[in-house]
Amino acid sequence: MELSHCDLGHVLLSHSDLNTDGTYLCEVSAEAPSFHTERAERELRVYVLPKEGPKITGTKSQYLIGDKVEINCVAAPSKPPAILKWLVNDKESPKENLCRLENIRHKNGLQASQMGLHFAVQPFHLWNGVLKLRCTALISQAYSMSSEEIIVGNTSRASGLYSSANNPIINGGLLKYQVGDKVNVNCSSAKSKKPATLSWFINDRKAQPVSLLRYPMTQYEGGLKSSALGLQFTVRAHHFDEGEMRLKCTATLLKVINTNSKETIIERHQQTSGLHVYGTSPGNNKSGKSIHRSWMTLTSIVIPLTLQLSLEYIV
Repeated sequence: MELSHCDLGHVLLSHSDLNTDGTYLCEVSAEAPSFHTERAERELRVYVLPKEGPKITGTKSQYLIGDKVEINCVAAPSKPPAILKWLVNDKESPKENLCRLENIRHKNGLQASQMGLHFAVQPFHLWNGVLKLRCTALISQAYSMSSEEIIVGNTSRASGLYSSANNPIINGGLLKYQVGDKVNVNCSSAKSKKPATLSWFINDRKAQPVSLLRYPMTQYEGGLKSSALGLQFTVRAHHFDEGEMRLKCTATLLKVINTNSKETIIERHQQTSGLHVYGTSPGNNKSGKSIHRSWMTLTSIVIPLTLQLSLEYIV
């Protein structure tokens, strides 16, 4: 922080790294006799894009009908970790064929996600004697985040930290909670073209998945959509901090900032009943044109992908 460039209401960060990520709060208090205090907070996120595309491991040089395909996809380290997806012949693989593995954590704070694909080769897997397996790694960026918070003590009230028409709405709560009571509240996002991703926090700690109740997305005229997420748990003594319990719901809108994939092709050999593995190459592109879109690069299994490391932050 550059203190020499900071003044009332402004803070200058001269350098950002992974430790810069977090929630920043500003608090203003009036002088005596009221000492009235107003607070507001915003979240700053740091993104680190992967230096290369994902890698497919475990492929064999030959497969026969009935053989088991047991391969893994490992994304390059990034922040946040990439969301992996397996496609078989350009169609998303059934969930029962996927094996979700724990992220690989690196000392620099980055994480590499990984996912396995397991299935037995069947004749219907072949398109003109070819089976295509593709692993796609996607990284999304939050471009809009809004929150609503209620404070439960002797009475239930809004926290006053947020004041935007786009905030999600919390409903269903009681005016007062005691240890042993059941909390059953719902959060609904504002209408938007893309449905927001909702999250619940209890005293600024993300709620456990077992406490969440997911509802179907609601669609409105004009193509607008909204999300809903419930929170249900039994109040315990540790939920109260100085007699108060804070329940916060955040609504986040995401956009894709990086997508890359690796593809392997399994092709029937002309002289045997086996299936042989071939890596795709630029020569397979009949148009002779490279494929480039905004923040998107498709690569083959034998062509390394290099991306510049970058940091982005949102206030």
